[in-house]
Amino acid sequence: MGFFALKISDPSSVGLVNEIKAGSDNLTIQQLNQLENELVVGSKIFIQLGGDKVSWDKGLIGLAEVTKAPFDKGYDPNSSRNFKLGLKMVLVLDSVIKREEFKYYEKAYDAGGIGPNTKGEQNQAIKALTDEQACTIIRAMVDKKHSLEGKINELFDAELCNNIFGKMQCLKKYYVTYEEAKRDELKHQDLNRFEEQNKNDFIVWLKNYIQTKGPNAGQPHSQGTQDTYIAFLSNYMLDVAGADHTIFACIDTNILENLYQMEYASESNSNGNNRKSSAIKKYKDYVEEKFGVTVDSVGETDTLSPQENEKRFIQWYKNQIIPEPDSNAGSHYSEKTIMIDVRHLRRIPFPNGTTSVFLTKDVGLIDKLIDNPPQIAEESDAVNSSVPRALKKYRDYLLDTGFTADVEDEEVMKNCLEIERHPRLDKSFPLNVIIYGAPGTGKTYGTAEYALKITGTQIPDGRKAVMKAYNDLIRKGQVVFTTFHQSYGYEEFIQGLRPDTTSDKMAFKTVDGVFKRIADRALNDDQNNYVIIIDEINRANISKVFGELITLVEDDKRWGEVNETCATLQSGDVFAVPNNLYIVGTMNSADKSISLIDAALRRRFSFIERRPDANLIADQTLKSVFTKLNLHLTDALGSADLLIGHSYFMSKTADDLPAIFNGNIIPLLYEYFYDNKKSVLKALGDALEGLGIEVIDDKIGRLYVQKKAE
Repeated sequence: MGFFALKISDPSSVGLVNEIKAGSDNLTIQQLNQLENELVVGSKIFIQLGGDKVSWDKGLIGLAEVTKAPFDKGYDPNSSRNFKLGLKMVLVLDSVIKREEFKYYEKAYDAGGIGPNTKGEQNQAIKALTDEQACTIIRAMVDKKHSLEGKINELFDAELCNNIFGKMQCLKKYYVTYEEAKRDELKHQDLNRFEEQNKNDFIVWLKNYIQTKGPNAGQPHSQGTQDTYIAFLSNYMLDVAGADHTIFACIDTNILENLYQMEYASESNSNGNNRKSSAIKKYKDYVEEKFGVTVDSVGETDTLSPQENEKRFIQWYKNQIIPEPDSNAGSHYSEKTIMIDVRHLRRIPFPNGTTSVFLTKDVGLIDKLIDNPPQIAEESDAVNSSVPRALKKYRDYLLDTGFTADVEDEEVMKNCLEIERHPRLDKSFPLNVIIYGAPGTGKTYGTAEYALKITGTQIPDGRKAVMKAYNDLIRKGQVVFTTFHQSYGYEEFIQGLRPDTTSDKMAFKTVDGVFKRIADRALNDDQNNYVIIIDEINRANISKVFGELITLVEDDKRWGEVNETCATLQSGDVFAVPNNLYIVGTMNSADKSISLIDAALRRRFSFIERRPDANLIADQTLKSVFTKLNLHLTDALGSADLLIGHSYFMSKTADDLPAIFNGNIIPLLYEYFYDNKKSVLKALGDALEGLGIEVIDDKIGRLYVQKKAE
């Protein structure tokens, strides 16, 4: 798609200008003689009104699309080069944006005469624009008329919309003294020096790094690998402190972790190699080792700026899977959908005048907004109708990352030495339990109902009602959900230090982690049971995350039991785990065998297996495929962990078999058989025999299946 700028300046073109303002879809532009080959159908043209002694206001009036490529060349007897062009208006402003109004949009300068001109302007009716200039001009248009947002999202793909609505280099109107300007310059000079020195330090570190895994364990990376990593990182640009720098200017490991996940996901989706993500991961390891920095938990955003909270929401959103019954169920949300919701959340008006949802982490407040959705000013009903979806996504993000509605009595919490508890009488549920099983067996799915049972909440009929009751407990602070990952630490789970953003000086404050917060609430409430759900509990370094908790969680050492035990944290807080707090973990047994779990953890937890269950699959063909596949895996691998769960086949029919296998099953089989194509082929053959499904081997890439041609 090409972008162009067209100026209407002939005073006699009143009729044409009126048609443009009316949004006509049948415009004919004459007297053009340049860019004939570039002006193809679908090209976008910004329409600018200009000229001397004209009857209209001068400036940008809208955006048109080419509907008919240059035609009737030579129609003008005075110029054989002149041709005509067919257009339709796709965006029209209520009033023009004058040239001087673009002064704060840096990339609109020298953009076809639309923005300020600094290089001298050639006198020509139509000019080509870069994509960067076009995105900047569109951003100015939507900033002036917010109701254009929906139309822009319809006209352009997700990547272009992300450039339009995302971070854009702008000039700001503010005043600074000479001394303030000098200090800013010194800061940038210091950052440039640090960036260069940090790069050199990383090169030395990488040269001395000894691999710990794989066939080359005990050896340094090859010189070729080192050169590849350094070359990639040296060209990986970020916005640091408001200016473009290489990644070596960044030592924020949360940002580095997000970049790693983004590159890894991109490579996985494109079946590419993992050199880029590996390079970022290696640099992140270096940063953690040199600067002693760990990744902040996504759930610990009480000290986050709205901008950082927004970044983390976007990263969370990108990892979410579209649920049933959507036609795209099982895939990730598009970039376009995510950015539309982010735009809504930035602009939703709050009762107190706040204009960004990302300033709050109060789930209760978000629920109130969902029940009575606010209207975004100057937006159409169609745009405002999608506001509740955006709010629900943000609420899900808060719930997934451990936030609850404000708990009124938190400020009067007593410590354990001030509280006397009695041994628990009801031992229907183990205090510490791990639900484990193969992928797709419903481990996480079942935790909501399990939490309701532990808390004594009546189980309602229907999944929607179950989740409503479950979310009510989260809002009350009685249930907390968190997910472990490789960078999860003691500071996020129990207690750690965070920068004190309210202090005028460099200072830190003690911040309780997700587990200590719910443990303190449970300790101060002897009337109710509390539940913390830890998804993927085996993915973190358990001894690092639990710390002294590994002792305190034992049944007989819970506060209130006969051997009740407390510990003094580094902050001086006295801490205990009450006997009404239940820990429920989930574990993908295909990812790490239960026998490899930390022995201290295994001794303190009960284990409940979630097995693949054919009875939950309604379609008889799918049920047969599911059973044959798991029998084959059991025989071939001799493991109860490396199986396929029933959730991949639920609410599906035999027509969905190719999609199920290509999207979910085949990638798992390659993992189970360590990329052995012959073993995968044998498993597919046994499972799909006689169903009219053929296995395709293109030699390059992985196997896939499709229905046989009739």
